[in-house]
Amino acid sequence: MRKNAAGIPLVFQGILTKTDGKRRCKRVKFWALQGTSFLQSWRPNSGNRKNMKKFKFTLQPVFNYKQTVEKLQKAELRKARQALKELQDEERRLELAYADNERSLERALGENTDVASALTEHDVYFRFLRDALKKLRERIEKAIEVVLKCQERLIVTMKEIKTYKKLRDEQYQEYLKEVQAEDDKEMGDLVSFNVISEEIYQ
Repeated sequence: MRKNAAGIPLVFQGILTKTDGKRRCKRVKFWALQGTSFLQSWRPNSGNRKNMKKFKFTLQPVFNYKQTVEKLQKAELRKARQALKELQDEERRLELAYADNERSLERALGENTDVASALTEHDVYFRFLRDALKKLRERIEKAIEVVLKCQERLIVTMKEIKTYKKLRDEQYQEYLKEVQAEDDKEMGDLVSFNVISEEIYQ
């Protein structure tokens, strides 16, 4: 299948004739993009077609690297968020245990048991839970800092990728202008032409 310089498939449209000063006609086949006229998309089957370079973003290697970094940073952020969630879940479990110990102490005191013994027994567990919650909340603060740093790094990378995408689009538009200029030059080289249907060969 014949394709244009950008790799887009072309559809056979017919034959055109080029007339020189001696009234000699040269028949040339031409192709066009489906749904467009040959004036819009025809390119002669000449060496210029083969020499036309395909579009290549000049910063593609850097762009690829930044996309790889983005994937890694997203994975790090997911991991940091999961670690924070696990710590927060543990904090809720300790808080529930603390509340359960308070209710247990109230029941013990309401049952006319040995008050001193009940207070001592529950106070030991209270101190354990308070110490555990203090250490855990310190770890939670550090985990939050890790999440925020991961988010900041990812935001910077995403902004850089957005900039590279904009540059790539600008370069592609310039490439299209060059292709169009080449098309216009080739069309200008034709002195005259007439479209001849492919049916003349059937």
